[in-house]
Amino acid sequence: MATESEVKKRARAATLGAPTGSFKTIGIWIGDQLFAVREPTVREHGEIMKSASEALASGKSDINISKLRVAAVIKCTCVGEQLKDGDGNPMTETVPLLDTHGKPLLDENGQPKTTTRPMVKAGERVFDDADTAALLDQPVSSFIDQLASPAMTLVNAKTEDARKSS
Repeated sequence: MATESEVKKRARAATLGAPTGSFKTIGIWIGDQLFAVREPTVREHGEIMKSASEALASGKSDINISKLRVAAVIKCTCVGEQLKDGDGNPMTETVPLLDTHGKPLLDENGQPKTTTRPMVKAGERVFDDADTAALLDQPVSSFIDQLASPAMTLVNAKTEDARKSS
C-alpha cells in the first residue's frame, strides 16, 4: 500500500510536474492581420480582475466592465500565426456560433449554426498596460469588440459573476 507521501508525490507529478497544458486560443482576422486571443494564465486572470475593480464609497468594490474588457484584450491578444497541416495548407476549425449568453444559435431546422475560423499559435502580446487609455477611448464597435468578445469568453468573466465575486 502506498504511503501518504508517495500518493502526494504522484499527485504533484500529475499536476505541477506535468507539462503545462495547452492554452485555448481563438484566431481572429481583423483586416489582413491574424490575431490569437489566448486563454490567460491564473496570474493574468487575477491581474485582469484586479485592474477592473473599483472601490465604492461603501467600502465594497465593483467591476468596471469597460476596464474588464480592455484588460482582457491587453492580457489575451497576441500576434497570431496560422497553423498548417502536413501539406502546408492553413488549418481551420468549425465552431458553433453563440449568442450573447454563450448558447448556440440555431438555424431554421434547429441545427446549430457554425463558422470556420483559423487555427492559430499565439506569438507575442500585441498590447501592454500602457495602452489602457488608448484602448478605452476606442469605439465599442471597433476592433475592441472583435477582440474583447473571445477574450471575455476565455477569461470566463461574465458581468454578474464578476460583480458577485468582488
